[in-house]
Amino acid sequence: MLAEVRMARIGEVLGRYRSGRLSCVEAADLLGMSERHFRRLRDRYEADGAAGLVDRRRGRVSGRRAPVDKVEWVIDQFVTRYHDFTVKHFHEELRKAGFDLSYTWT
Repeated sequence: MLAEVRMARIGEVLGRYRSGRLSCVEAADLLGMSERHFRRLRDRYEADGAAGLVDRRRGRVSGRRAPVDKVEWVIDQFVTRYHDFTVKHFHEELRKAGFDLSYTWT
């Protein structure tokens, strides 16, 4: 779901909750989240307004992100040597060659 659409939907449900047309449980259910998470969003909205609904992770690089040089090395290895290997077998061969990231690296 697009961030803007998500924010608008949360804002609309929060408005219905604040007017008393929805309970906390009903509002959370409409948004597909736990009651506890809805209360967190409600509190952030009351403290910071619409800016409190913005996902603070947006635009940040994952802490699990693999270094570019390793990604390029893996691609080069696959293209030049291991093009006919399965993913699992390819990863096993990379480990033998000193690759130190897990099977599910990102």
